[in-house]
This record gives sequence, structure tokens and C-alpha cells, in this order.
Amino acid sequence: MYLNYFSFNEKPFSIAPDPRYLYMSQQHEEALAHLLYGLQGEGGIVLLTGEVGTGKTTMVRKLLEELPETVALAWIINPKLSALELLESICDELGIAHQYVSSIKAFTDCINKHLLDAHAQGKHTVLMIDEAQNLVPEVLEQLRLLTNLETNERKLLQIVLIGQPELQDMLNRYDLRQFSQRITARFHLNPLTQYETIYYIQHRLHIAGCEKNIFPKRVSKKIYQLSNGVPRLINLICDRSLLGAYAGNTLHVQMRHVKQAYREVLGQPHKQSVRWVPTMIYSSLLAILIASQVFLWNPSTESEVLLAENHHKTRMLAISPIATVKPIMPEPIMPEANVKSVVPITTASSPSSSPTSAQAAVAITTQASDSWQQMAAIGTQSYALQTLAILWKLNLDHEIHCSALAKNQHPCFRQRAKLARLRDFNRPAMIRLHQSPKKNDYYAVLSQLNGGIATLQLGQQSWDVSTEELQAHWYADFTLLWRAPPEFHRAIKLGNQGESVRWLASVLDDIQGKMIPAQSFSTMNAIMVERLKDFQQQAGLTPDGVAGPLTLIRMNDAAYIPRPHLFDVEAIKN
Repeated sequence: MYLNYFSFNEKPFSIAPDPRYLYMSQQHEEALAHLLYGLQGEGGIVLLTGEVGTGKTTMVRKLLEELPETVALAWIINPKLSALELLESICDELGIAHQYVSSIKAFTDCINKHLLDAHAQGKHTVLMIDEAQNLVPEVLEQLRLLTNLETNERKLLQIVLIGQPELQDMLNRYDLRQFSQRITARFHLNPLTQYETIYYIQHRLHIAGCEKNIFPKRVSKKIYQLSNGVPRLINLICDRSLLGAYAGNTLHVQMRHVKQAYREVLGQPHKQSVRWVPTMIYSSLLAILIASQVFLWNPSTESEVLLAENHHKTRMLAISPIATVKPIMPEPIMPEANVKSVVPITTASSPSSSPTSAQAAVAITTQASDSWQQMAAIGTQSYALQTLAILWKLNLDHEIHCSALAKNQHPCFRQRAKLARLRDFNRPAMIRLHQSPKKNDYYAVLSQLNGGIATLQLGQQSWDVSTEELQAHWYADFTLLWRAPPEFHRAIKLGNQGESVRWLASVLDDIQGKMIPAQSFSTMNAIMVERLKDFQQQAGLTPDGVAGPLTLIRMNDAAYIPRPHLFDVEAIKN
């Protein structure tokens, strides 16, 4: 969207591990030298660790560019395997036939034969394992045994482990001392310093083809403070900041763009932005929300928040259902089946040029006003909420409102934010729209986003409009649904017991891998809190150890729990 505006050849702050964008600070140069030295040695194990988002994978891709052609590489990216599955994966990566192999000994014999043949041909075999902190001790022991495959002159297999700091802690265990002694080179990547962050940003701009000073020095320092020097967070904040500068029609990123980007990326307000806001403003906002029958959640420390924006974008309020709110009686789904009213899109390009998708998205014709009027005529809140429930394939035989949906394990989550935030959730949502000041508001469901085109739906009818038109009619608030754990109330906290805790433990096992030795949890104890904090940290949330709606929404996504989507992520990647 902003590439042409800033004269970029490509997005400068993508989080893809492109080695061209690797900023070679002093520690990165030392890490690369350590890894290359380890790979040129006589076998053994090389260790690269670093916090989440510090650029380990990018460093490895740079390392692969430096490897000679004589190196045969097996790269394992999903280490949550048993010892047998690991050996099978190694065979698959190296092209070793194993159709009828079903035992560790048989796999080891096949690998040993392959390594001897490769050695005879002058080739060196390297096994690289990413996310190695997820390896269990039994698999680590099997890896150690693979390093015993050798000739009289040298080891036949070089192993490279890439992981988070927990990997180092695990290797310090007494029962893994034999494995640890096989490590011939190790290096830990730290976050960037303030000085490095400033040059990191300029480096990526330069690679993307821009020589302008888009990020002033004081803005870059602010980005360092908010990101703590973690490259992945720097990229996310810079990318959103550029989008904000583009939307504001400015050629330089300003401090307000960075603060807004921080709120959008991490889902929480900048800490310094709420200190001056008088208590009276909070009370007034809360009173207005209750009077207008808005569903509210009790405040919590987590970022599941309703951004109550006044002229100064004051603060965020947490939301939850209030039992005294009068339920909304539903209206039946209208009988028009398979009807789609599409707003015609025309192009404004010259006869000699073909229209671009961006031009098509902007050039919505005069029939758009008719579409808004059609939506306004039938867009009650209950009808829109009923449409949202149908997209979730919820067959409720009673009235549709947030209280009923919560009892069906699909609570409402409401937030006031811009379209970028809703796109980040990638879920259909009920949105509130407005006509003229003297007319009532109405509701529709944003069911799809396709480039610059948004699909609004009510029952079986839908309308395609440009995102520019949508934002001109939209109050910038939305209500979406999410899958709640059994017996869930408002949050899962330290000391809670029951089905919700067991569900949480099961999902964390799927995301992080099961604990060794395996444990079952029915109480939210200190271990569970630490596991939850680790997930929150990786998801960019406040690591408070409380599983509220926003944490559970992100957990649903990480565990691939089925849900409707606004757009197909894989289709966009392809």
C-alpha cells in the first residue's frame, strides 16, 4: 500500500527471514564466525540460541548461503518428534529410502550407510534443527548417539541446534551432561542496542531501495524503547508506523505514528499515554457506555480492551457482559436465498492501460448509496448478530444475543479500533454503521476482505464495497465471536480449578509441547501461570499470567481451532 508512496522496491520491514536484510552487527558477525568454524570442524554439535524474534532463523539462512556445495543439509523445522520420528525425518530430508523400516536400529543403520557413502564422495552432512528447545531428553540422547557415527579420521554428522534460551537451561541438566560435552561451538544472540537499532532501521530501508531519512533519530530511539531492541518487534512497529505515515500523508514517521503502531501491534496502550487523563473522563465514558447498553467486560490487566477514543485517544477499557442489559429480540433470517447484491466496480484508467486492483477498489459507482440504504433498511443489531452466528455455524434454537452466545461457549468480544486491527484478528465481525446525523445507526457483518474490497453481509444478502467507502460509514468499532473453554466465566487466573484449566493445559500442550515428564493440571498453579506467560510473551501480549478473552483468542488461533476467516492467509502468501 505504501511502497510507491515512499519509493520502496519491496516492503522493508517484513518479518520473513530474508538473509539480504540481515543487519551484521558485531554480535551477528561473531555468531556467524562461530557457526562457520563449528561447521568446518570435525563434527559434533553447534548451538545457536536467542530470545524470540532476535533473528536466529535469518542468521541460519545467511549461514546456508555461506555453506560450500560439498555440504548435504537435512533441516528439521518441527522438532516435536519421538526418537523414531526424528530418524525417519532425517532419512526423508537426506533422501534415504526406508519403506519397510520400523525400528530405531534399522533407521540408524540406513543413516550410517548413507553417511559413509557421502563421506567417500567427499561430502559433509549437516543436520540442522530449528526450535530445538522443544526437543525432549529422549530425542536429545538419540542425537548424541548419532554423533558416534564416525570413521577413524572424523565424525560423519554435524548437528546444528537453533533454539530459545530454555534450550541452554535444559542442556545444563545433569542427565544431559554427555550431550552438552559434545557441543563444539555455541553462541547466544541478544537484542539490539539503541545504537544498533537506529542503524538496523536505516539498513533495511536501504536494502528496500530508499535512501531517505524516513525515521528521524528520536523516533528510532522511541522504537528501541518500545521494542527493547528485538528485531521482530522493530519490524512490526516500523511497518505499522509507515502505514500510519502514509495514511496521514506525511513523508516522515512521527512519534504519534510509532505510539499508534505500538498499540495496534501489541494490543495495548502506551504506558505513558494514560497518566494525565482525569478520573472524571473515565467515569463519564463508562456512564455513557452503560446508558447505551454496550456489553462491557470487567477491567483486567490484559489487552482485551475497548479503545474509548476521545479527541486525545485517551485510554482502553476492558469489556464483559452486564447481566442487567435488556436482551435483544431476534428477527428471523429473511427468505431471500443465495442473493448477492454486488456494487458494480468501474475503472478510471486510460484506454491504453489495464485497471489495477487498487483503482478498481476505489472506483465504486453511484450505486453504492443504494447499497448502504438497503443495508440500513434491514440492519438491526439482532439481525447482524444472527448473521454472525450463522457464519460460525451455530444453530441456536433461541434468541440471538451476546448472553445466549456466551452460554453456547462463543462469547462476544468488542473493541474500538481501525480496520488494520480487525484484519489482524482475521475473523468476521459485526460492525456499527451510520447514515446522516438525523437517522438511526444500523449494523452489518464484515464477512470478507479481499484487497481493497470488503464484503458486508446480512442474512443471505451481501454487498461488496471499497474499504474507503466502508471506513466513511463505519464507527470503527466491532464485535466478533470466539471459542471459549468449558465453564469459562471472565478469565482463568492463579488458583482457578476445573474444566477451563484442563482445557487450557491441553491447548498449551498442543502449542508448546507436552511437559517432560508428562503432567496433568486441574488447578491453575504456578507452573501453569509460567507456561501461560511464555505463550503471552511469544504472542506479543502482556505476560500477566491471566487467560482473558484476548489471550484465549490468540490461543485459539495458535492451536488452529476451526473458525471462519476474513481472508485466506495461505492464498495471500501464494
